[in-house]
Amino acid sequence: MTSARASPRTPGPTEWTVNALNFGQRFLFGGTVATGVGVTPAEPATAEEYRRMEDICMPEDKGATCNLVGPLNFKFIWKGKKVITPVRPGERATIIVAGTRTTCRSGQPATA
Repeated sequence: MTSARASPRTPGPTEWTVNALNFGQRFLFGGTVATGVGVTPAEPATAEEYRRMEDICMPEDKGATCNLVGPLNFKFIWKGKKVITPVRPGERATIIVAGTRTTCRSGQPATA
């Protein structure tokens, strides 16, 4: 008998989208929710790193877009909870917040 092994997943871009309100909250109760995003430099940080953080997340229409390039710490406020995710050197991602929907698209690593 032979055994089949699952091959490891090839690393590459990924994407996910979430909605802050579920079906019932959106249509039955007319609920609202606040979602927030922000960035801080990875420590130890220089004054230049703090300046770089100023333009990473920018407002757009009814939301914001963050073009993340590590190293930095990404702050995501979702349903009243704050989650801080470290983005390592060379990692890239784009976060799009539009209304109650948030989409994250990972990017190819930056080349040195």
